[in-house]
Amino acid sequence: PQILMRLAEAAQASPTFKQLLYDIILATKETPGLHVAAANAITILNKAGENFCGRDFSDIQIPGADLSASQCAQTNFRGANLAGVNF
Repeated sequence: PQILMRLAEAAQASPTFKQLLYDIILATKETPGLHVAAANAITILNKAGENFCGRDFSDIQIPGADLSASQCAQTNFRGANLAGVNF
C-alpha cells in the first residue's frame, strides 16, 4: 500500500520518526495494549529496510507484523508475541 511506503520513506528520512517507531515497539514490554501500534511500527521499519540484526526484542508484542525479507540474524525475540508474524 502507498501509505506504508510513505511512512517507510519518512522513517528513512527522519531519525526522530525512526526512534519514535522503536520506542513504540519497546514500550510493549511494559504496555502490551500497544501491540497493534507496535506491529505497525516494526512493519514500517522493515519496509524502510531497517536492519534488526542483534537487537534485543525480547518480550515485545508485535502480533501480525510483516517482517518478510527482514534482517533479523541474532535478534533476540525470546518471550515476544510473534503470533501471525510474517517472516
